[in-house]
Amino acid sequence: MSWETLVTGSFAFKADIEESRQKEIISELEEVLECEIKWNDKYKIWDFQDINWSSHVQAETITPVVEKHLALFNEFELSLYYLNEADEWIRIDEDGEVQASYI
Repeated sequence: MSWETLVTGSFAFKADIEESRQKEIISELEEVLECEIKWNDKYKIWDFQDINWSSHVQAETITPVVEKHLALFNEFELSLYYLNEADEWIRIDEDGEVQASYI
């Protein structure tokens, strides 16, 4: 089963973590996040954001990876949103009238 998700976040490694080790961890995270992680040179941090329309992303599969490498992170933040249904919508019905639902 798949669903729609928005995942966003960032992380930083401790200063003494070798580049090859960082690449391994980034690869593991990209697999469970189902998105590309990029270096943000302005903030000197790794970040990611992705909307996935056929996602299998779940916090349950991400948490073990973060826990596995906990000692190597200086910081880690992630937000995962499930986009199951619209909060608001606007449509034209069969009679040509505008219908809308607002929060």
